[in-house]
Amino acid sequence: MKNIAIVGSKPDTWEGCKKLDRRSWQIWRYSRRNFELPPKADKWFELHKPENYERYEQAKPGYTEFLKTAVKHGDFPFDKLLEEFGPYFFSYGQAPWIIAYAISLKPKEIRLFGIEPGKEYGPQKTEVQHFMWIAEDRGIKITAPEDPALSRYRPLYAVDRDHGGALEERGLTPAINFTGTPPRTQKEAAQLEKYGRLIS
Repeated sequence: MKNIAIVGSKPDTWEGCKKLDRRSWQIWRYSRRNFELPPKADKWFELHKPENYERYEQAKPGYTEFLKTAVKHGDFPFDKLLEEFGPYFFSYGQAPWIIAYAISLKPKEIRLFGIEPGKEYGPQKTEVQHFMWIAEDRGIKITAPEDPALSRYRPLYAVDRDHGGALEERGLTPAINFTGTPPRTQKEAAQLEKYGRLIS
């Protein structure tokens, strides 16, 4: 099984995926707004129902023809993934489904590009991070090289920030100053300068 790069909707964070060795990496893509842009996908996913295609075609002429070779709603293993992963983290967008599908195929590594949920898809961030953790737990290396916010977590309820060391050892960093309030201590100010402000 080749490694899998999953490429989302933000082209400004795609640079790394263009440099992957296609002999050892598959590129999976989705997001109709960018279907004409490189890199060429080994698999294209369109998980929305077919009744939406006419509207998509009006917005992006040529997309319906492009979908003839895509993995579409009727081809996707929704039931298998629900049986394996449960129904609790598939409510916001295509990315969680596609990441879960990649995990089910057991590649050695998964990389995520262009999947940094902003305001519109803010709740998707938690779902993507959930499946990133599942991948890690199953021994699959998973990273978002150009999307550092996906490696940041909100302050932990009932746990002092100083106790996040085990998470930081796994490449995760706390989202300091999540609410946008001024830093309360010098240590928090230093962490904010180091990690940046998490907006989404």
